[in-house]
Amino acid sequence: MKLPPKETWIVVADGQRARFYHNDGRSKTLARVMPADMVDPNPKTRDQGSDRPGREHSRFGPGRAALGDTDWHEYEKHVFAHEVAGRINAARRDGAFERLVLVAPPKTLGDLRKMLDSHTAELVDGELDKDVTHESDAALTERLAALL
Repeated sequence: MKLPPKETWIVVADGQRARFYHNDGRSKTLARVMPADMVDPNPKTRDQGSDRPGREHSRFGPGRAALGDTDWHEYEKHVFAHEVAGRINAARRDGAFERLVLVAPPKTLGDLRKMLDSHTAELVDGELDKDVTHESDAALTERLAALL
């Protein structure tokens, strides 16, 4: 007995851009879930935060020490991954897919894995740790055919 095809979502993301596709399980084609990419205009760190880290008084003696500097650009990528995971989790709760494929660079892929709720994480059926957000839809369809 052949099982019915499963609706699959394919999420292609990096720290600043995400595309959501679906596949109905009958073919190897991808169709966009949303017509536009989810984009975060993440400027460079120097454009987001102060130039110098703060300072604090030393616990031992009269000196002062610099605090560690925050990489605002990396922080914003983490926040964006949280937003993408939130959208995926909400779509799963709405029954939009039965299977999930994640495509992202290793750091973003790790962030997404951590931020998916347990029910959504169970639906992850394939991963590709590569940044392909700038490839065309046709090139992505070709590249991801094996994962579908």
